[in-house]
Amino acid sequence: MEILRIEQIEKQFPNEWVLIGNPIIQDTKILKGEVLFHSKDKKEVCYLGLDTAATHTTIDSNALYTQTKMVFT
Repeated sequence: MEILRIEQIEKQFPNEWVLIGNPIIQDTKILKGEVLFHSKDKKEVCYLGLDTAATHTTIDSNALYTQTKMVFT
């Protein structure tokens, strides 16, 4: 998968929840990572993230909403 900068992710997936795999984080800000899933539906991204975590124990992931810059782990 391609690693994208956060600005690229926000531009490519506006107003969507994005699950980012293997994120590069500085302080509390996500700088870049691999887009694993994206959707306008937060629950869909969360459920897909649980499935990914169950099958890929080495993937560190974070989700963010591209409009308000809210981040949760």
